[in-house]
Formats: sequence, structure tokens, C-alpha cells
Amino acid sequence: MLKAYKSVYFALFVLVCSSFASEAESILAKSGERLKSAKIWSMDFRVESRVSDGSVQAAYKGDFLLGSGDRFRLRLPGQHYYSDGISLWQYNELQKQVMIKNSVETDGGMHPSEVMFRYLKCKPLSLSKGVFQGVPVHIIQLDPKGQVKAFTAMEVWLKESDQTPVKIVTTDKTGSTTLYEITNLRKDPNLGDSAFRFVATKDVEEIDMR
Repeated sequence: MLKAYKSVYFALFVLVCSSFASEAESILAKSGERLKSAKIWSMDFRVESRVSDGSVQAAYKGDFLLGSGDRFRLRLPGQHYYSDGISLWQYNELQKQVMIKNSVETDGGMHPSEVMFRYLKCKPLSLSKGVFQGVPVHIIQLDPKGQVKAFTAMEVWLKESDQTPVKIVTTDKTGSTTLYEITNLRKDPNLGDSAFRFVATKDVEEIDMR
């Protein structure tokens, strides 16, 4: 009899897990559809990195503009990155210097959207509900293996109302975590190609490495 009960409990557990996974996959699919609904998205964000002992390693704010065809503009304190899909501009504000490369040359790093939106391709592990700044959200634990090799765990918080991301947490192999808080996510359909190109002023040194 005990064995039969265990079998029933196990079957119910598998059924519940499958239901959660199916719902999480549906939510992620809706999030992807939402983000594909505009050619250009803009957002502000805050990043906080902590090492394995919990101490803060870095904290900063920035803004991000993401377009189609590998076009983006990423502005961080002291560093700006522009890509029109062909050329990549890396501007150092302190040195008043900009390096120009082919857009595919990202110094071995990921495209900025890899962290912000790579969650869409990760396998969901669990689903729960929460609140972010007074707004109801879905909290999805993800398995990043096979998608982002640098991470061992990933968590995304999506608004219940439209499935857009408001918070992403990643954990790397050293146990360090990075928190991304996304605010002012909005469509910017009227921006042209010039938004993704850096135009140097006379006091900026240009180093063309293409």
C-alpha cells in the first residue's frame, strides 16, 4: 500500500512540475513575442555585481538601445558603445578617444542583448509569483547551460501584464551574482540609423581599426 501511495505522489509531483514548466514556457514565448513587436527598444538599467561572499564588487547605471540587425547603443559611466550592424564604436569619455572596429569584434564578450534577452532561449526550471516595485511579476528560474556558458544559474522577473523583463539575476561559476534591474522599457519606432552611430566631435581622437 505504501508503495502505491509513493507512486501516486510521484505521479502527482511529475504532473505539477510539467504544468509549471508548460506555463513558464508559455510566458517566455509571450515575452519573446512582445519584444519582437518593435524594431527598436530602449531602456534604462541598474547593475549590481556581488562576489561569492556577498560583498558588492560593482554598481552602476546605464541605458541601452536595441535595434534589429545587431544594432545597439550601450551607454555606461565613462564608456559608450555604438553599433550600426557594420561598425562598432567604443568611446572612452575620460580619454576623449573612440576606437572603431568591425561590429563582429566584441573582444570575446557577448553582444549586450545576450544578457538582457538570452533568457528567452533558456530552459525554465520553476515558476513563482512576486511583486517588483508594486507590480505583480512572474519569477522564472532558468537553466542557462548550453545558452550562456559563463553562467550556472539565471532568474528572470517578468511583468504579469505584458511579460516584459524588469529584473534578471545571473550566477557564474565562481558563485558571483549580477543583478540587472530594467526600467523605462519602451518602444522607439521613430529612431533612425543615426541613433546607432557615434559622431566624434573635434576634441575626440579617432582610432580606426577596421
